[in-house]
Amino acid sequence: MMDHQAQILHALLAADHRYVSGNELARQFKISRPAVYNNILKLERCGHQIDTKKGLGYCYEQSGCLNSQVINHYRTTTYPVDVQTFDTLTST
Repeated sequence: MMDHQAQILHALLAADHRYVSGNELARQFKISRPAVYNNILKLERCGHQIDTKKGLGYCYEQSGCLNSQVINHYRTTTYPVDVQTFDTLTST
């Protein structure tokens, strides 16, 4: 099961540059509005650029990090590949 950050990221990517209200995200994932906001902040700290507009919600702009969910969303091939990303590795 995906954690709330991954669920919110997936919803924002699926919205395809449209705004998604925080209330809708809260209802969809059965969490509070402040929890949505805190998860958005965590995503931004990870390098995701998310635009926020009062009355509209959140819109995914781009990513400054390598994230398998983002990579898979923007892949242009339909050939099945397993994308894995790591923050650190023990060897090169």
